[in-house]
Amino acid sequence: MDDTVAAIADLVKIDPYSTLAEKADAILADIKAKADSEKQAELQREIEAYEYEREFARKKYEDEIELKKKKLDMAKEVSSSAGNIPGGETGDAAGAVVEAGSSLASLLLQGQN
Repeated sequence: MDDTVAAIADLVKIDPYSTLAEKADAILADIKAKADSEKQAELQREIEAYEYEREFARKKYEDEIELKKKKLDMAKEVSSSAGNIPGGETGDAAGAVVEAGSSLASLLLQGQN
């Protein structure tokens, strides 16, 4: 960009009534067009970065909601299993509760990583 600034400074010094004035004006117009396209490209990169960050945040939010739903479903399953323990079959039902509780615990631990 420093070369561009130096070139513009030199082109501006050309006498507007000289035979090179028209050529200098054409070079200045070319520099301006390139600068505009560079600014457009930079703006496009910024927009794409913003859109990527927004999509990432949306996906993260949706993943967190899905994880919370799974945690709630597992908690409901554990509480349902615990509520269905018949009086005489506590061994089998307790095993089912422990198994469901282990699943819930592993799911909860995954959410913290």
